[in-house]
Amino acid sequence: MANKIVLGNYTFTDSDLLSGNILMEHSAVGETLTTDTLIFVVRSFDTGDAGLFTKFLEWYHTVNDEGFVIERDNIEDVAYATPVYYYIDDVLRGKFFVSEITRKGATEYQFKCTSAIGLLSTSRHLGGIYSGITAATLIADILDGVTYTLDAALAGASIRGYLPVESKAEALQQVLFAIQGAVKIEADGTLTIVQMTGNPTSSVDASVIYLEDNETRKGKTVDGVQLTEHNYFQGGENETLFDDSISGVQLITFSDPHYNISAVNGGGTNILVSSGANYAIVGSEGVAQACVITGNKYIHVERIVSAGNVSVTGSENIARVPGAYLANPEIAEDLADIVWNYAQCNKRIFASTVVGNEKPGDVVEIVDPYSFMSTTALLTSMNIDMSKTNKSKSEFLVGYTPASVVSGFKHYVLLTGKGAWTASGGDITVTPITGKVIIDGTEYTTAQTLHDDDYDIDKIRFILVGGGSGGGKGENGGAGGDSMWNVSTSTDYNYTFPSGAYANAGAGGQGGNGGKGGQGGRIFELSLDVASGDSGTYESGIGGNAGSDPDDTPSGTESTFTLDTDSYTSESGRYFKNGYIESKSGLTFANAGVLGSSGGDGGNGGSNTQGGSMGGTKGEDIEGYIGGSGAPATMGGASDGNPAVYYSGGGGSGATGTSNGNSASTGGNGASAPSVSARSNATNYGGGGDGGYGGAGGGGGAGYYSQWRTVSIGNNYYYYRFGNGVGGAGSNGGNGGGGANGCILFYW
Repeated sequence: MANKIVLGNYTFTDSDLLSGNILMEHSAVGETLTTDTLIFVVRSFDTGDAGLFTKFLEWYHTVNDEGFVIERDNIEDVAYATPVYYYIDDVLRGKFFVSEITRKGATEYQFKCTSAIGLLSTSRHLGGIYSGITAATLIADILDGVTYTLDAALAGASIRGYLPVESKAEALQQVLFAIQGAVKIEADGTLTIVQMTGNPTSSVDASVIYLEDNETRKGKTVDGVQLTEHNYFQGGENETLFDDSISGVQLITFSDPHYNISAVNGGGTNILVSSGANYAIVGSEGVAQACVITGNKYIHVERIVSAGNVSVTGSENIARVPGAYLANPEIAEDLADIVWNYAQCNKRIFASTVVGNEKPGDVVEIVDPYSFMSTTALLTSMNIDMSKTNKSKSEFLVGYTPASVVSGFKHYVLLTGKGAWTASGGDITVTPITGKVIIDGTEYTTAQTLHDDDYDIDKIRFILVGGGSGGGKGENGGAGGDSMWNVSTSTDYNYTFPSGAYANAGAGGQGGNGGKGGQGGRIFELSLDVASGDSGTYESGIGGNAGSDPDDTPSGTESTFTLDTDSYTSESGRYFKNGYIESKSGLTFANAGVLGSSGGDGGNGGSNTQGGSMGGTKGEDIEGYIGGSGAPATMGGASDGNPAVYYSGGGGSGATGTSNGNSASTGGNGASAPSVSARSNATNYGGGGDGGYGGAGGGGGAGYYSQWRTVSIGNNYYYYRFGNGVGGAGSNGGNGGGGANGCILFYW
């Protein structure tokens, strides 16, 4: 076989090649993304030792024996990522890219080259959170600028989950593992992303296997596989992600995904250019400034799904897959099974073969070099030494059949009330006694059979959502205080208003505290194998009633699901403060109720002294509702036989979480607080009831007095009556909302 390597305007043939090796590999289940390498050593007289010359002259003859000179670049100046083409018998077998040049002697150079995947390892992808994006769209984003083709069977696969900031090669590997795609590098260097197939594409028979340097290995199989399922949804607390100075426009990346990203400078001006779940681009060209970036953290729920026997006491022979961040709840079970099936194939053939057309990733028919029996195997690697007859040390995984495209659970059913279910012939029939059966968003109240033409239902993944707790009752608001004079009423017509007399005005009543929000129901998730003839029952939990005081949040009951004699309950699950967002249905489950707002404090009554009166003050505003106004001070002149009344104003009542406060009328009495509406019951399945609103405080009473004048023998005589304003009544706290009933949801 004749070898030829073309590098820029250099062509190296067997006479120039001192050695050469090609390593090509393929991962069986996409657990890694390997990089093919080409390493070769050539003899070149372009040594770079030409004094001031930066070009090298080479003499050529024409067919007419006329000479001419051409210039060639210095071989040491070949740029990183320059394409390298490898030919066998003038047939292109691979395209690589220069990654490193090492001078090993006066005329010897070693070139290390990588496939296109290697170039992807040096490019960064910013990742993100994905909620149903197609594989075609995400792969196009990762491979922007790279020539590739994508199998139509993979293009429409749905991607849900998270990709961190990582290399493009790592991001692509995550996607390929999730959909069980494979990258094959064509001879011209382009990437072809295909679904793996178990059908043999070629054969490696005895005629191309060397008799020496072969071996078969049979290793141990693992007891089981534990794959970490990852689920991301909104609901985390807001936090500071960056607080420092920047200069110009900068890219800031985060270690965990966030949403609601904002960025401001020291003056509070928005300086966010763009953002994603893992990054923010902030600043202005040429401007140095402070920068504070904040965002809400995604809630990250991890769950271990298993295949095989993971309960072997004391066994450490468990394969673990922790970092497949796109292994969402819809596909995690399938991926665990795929890894388990792969891990059971423990026989490998290492055979020296003459290089043919097969490539790593192909399923081939191969003859065992010792038993001479033909078997099916996955070609996982080829290590080729260049020579006159190129020889490959190849590795074959015996008996492994690659999985097809991973689609995971395709449907969901949501059950409320109670009922029964049975499995028969690959279908499941659900028969409600009460409540609803909701299949992929469509509601039914009668028995329904779950069926898909493409597959039998042999596994379900269910989510039990318990009933939510009721919200606490709001606390009553306090009444406003009465005013009090420090003098007594006089009936002496010659009475003189005493110096220092005053009205001690009543204080506004204090608003009541809001009731506590009810806890959302517990959520328990589990996967079960289902076989024809299995049956069971289900019952969704009932939400708790509203409480009788601010701290009383009555619990709901648990949801249950049985399979034959086994019983499962949401009590085995956990709480989620901000609820659990389920991606297939788009529903939020079991969010906690919110604390009811306190009622507003009432305004104070105005004080009153001889010759001066004050108006009452305004009640407190609450959550957009306005406190009542205090009454203004009033006074009028006395006339014979008629009083002059000097009123300070009473205080206005506080607002509540449902209405504006009441204003005080003219006079010394404080305003009574308005009544408070009850909270509605929670609506999300398993949601906790909101706490009741606190009652508002009544307005404080104000002091007042009446001055009477009587004429007797030309003299003016006065007497005074002193009155006390009455404080307004506070309002009762409102009832909290009841907790919502739970549900049972399972994928199938």
